[in-house]
Amino acid sequence: MELNMSEKELDRVIVLRSVLDGSLTKVKAATTLGLSERQIRRLLVKLKSHGPQGLISPKRGKTPLSVRVFCQNFLILGGTVYWG
Repeated sequence: MELNMSEKELDRVIVLRSVLDGSLTKVKAATTLGLSERQIRRLLVKLKSHGPQGLISPKRGKTPLSVRVFCQNFLILGGTVYWG
């Protein structure tokens, strides 16, 4: 499986691995990444259980809900022009 990670996600992996190695504290990692300690703990759990791919956004590649609703409404109206 190919991993396509953003720069932000790559930075998170590097910093979180430093926390796991013991060379960086959770507080310092939170400050470095601009996150809360709670988010760091949550990301560490994901990293331990799923590896780096666990940090990739689950929203990646999905169509936004607003676009899906627009398309559904367009199909319901039958593609006719609506002038309000």
